Amino acid sequence: MMGRAHAARDSEGSVEVQAEGLLRESTELADCTITCQFRDGTLTLRGRVPRYSAKQAARSAVQGIPGVTAIDNRIDVIPVPVSDGPGGQRRSVPGVDRFGTD
Repeated sequence: MMGRAHAARDSEGSVEVQAEGLLRESTELADCTITCQFRDGTLTLRGRVPRYSAKQAARSAVQGIPGVTAIDNRIDVIPVPVSDGPGGQRRSVPGVDRFGTD
């Protein structure tokens, strides 16, 4: 019985490594930190992205991984901070990354 439990953990780790690799390959997600947890067929995604389209891209990137029967997308969308520039134009705040810290 111990062998099955060990094989299941190896399989879960393999899916997580594969999913995280696919996420890193996406140009839209290159600057985002997203973690993956796989258990009982469900792949859970956690992290922060600057746009809803990036959240969708993360889900799309991992769909189709063998063994994944459901995706629980718990990624938070945290927009890039902006400030009013000259003439009221909206612009990114220099020196502040997309999540509001230096």
